[in-house]
Amino acid sequence: MVYYSDIIEFLDERELRYYESSRDESILVPFDTPLGQVVIRQATVENGEGLSVRTQIVMIPLDHEHKQAALETLLFENYKVKVGRLGFDPRDGEVTLDWFIAVEDGLLTKDQFFRTFDTVMLMSALTRRKLARVLATGSTAEDTETDDAGDALDLLSRTARLHELAESPDSDPLTRDRAEALLEQLRSSLRDPENDTPPPPFLADLGDKDPFADE
Repeated sequence: MVYYSDIIEFLDERELRYYESSRDESILVPFDTPLGQVVIRQATVENGEGLSVRTQIVMIPLDHEHKQAALETLLFENYKVKVGRLGFDPRDGEVTLDWFIAVEDGLLTKDQFFRTFDTVMLMSALTRRKLARVLATGSTAEDTETDDAGDALDLLSRTARLHELAESPDSDPLTRDRAEALLEQLRSSLRDPENDTPPPPFLADLGDKDPFADE
């Protein structure tokens, strides 16, 4: 089961600001990033058997000259997502990212929560950047698939790898500490409104290397 008290405890532990919405019993967590504000909305579903996480990425004007190119890009990005879902509302042009955690009769763990939380925050920021470029240029060429932060799918998989290292009982204390430090560096790069640089390049440079090997 998913309990609001657990979510609030997780958010308080990371010292994140949030707002509770009495209208739909959801929790909103805002971030000011170099790519604009990201608001992550979290709500329990199925009588507490799951957690729905959603963020608005961008609004595409319905009469925009590059709308078709943006939708093609959105479809391709959606094709690469394993669990989440990118969506477009044809009524108003809203683009969203939805993620669902099925908990059923178990309990939502802190590791589950923050892995989903970090993935949604990162993916929404990178998708917003990519769509902004397409809307500005109308180009969906292959060379627009790579940005300064590296491919979004690579970033997500490498972020997941850091989570595994930080959470694994088989990791030694130093490895766990360094993995958590790298994750916090990523979170900070997206939270800081004064930071106009892409997310930390170490995520794009990991490849198959051991990120914790001595220099």
